Amino acid sequence: KTRPDLAASFLEKAGQEALAIEGLGEKISALRGIAADWTGLDAVRAKATYHLILQAAEKADSAASGFANH
Repeated sequence: KTRPDLAASFLEKAGQEALAIEGLGEKISALRGIAADWTGLDAVRAKATYHLILQAAEKADSAASGFANH
């Protein structure tokens, strides 16, 4: 028997920890797994987590572009 409230709590914590990961590939991989787990519990939270992946990629791309212009 699963406990959605407990699972959601663990996913919240995992999401916070994933956002603190330095490497982009590792961060995206962690967030992708978390988003997949959210899909079974809360589609809105899954979508929000996928949005975090997009933001992380855009931030990294922006930073890389900034370095290339200097």
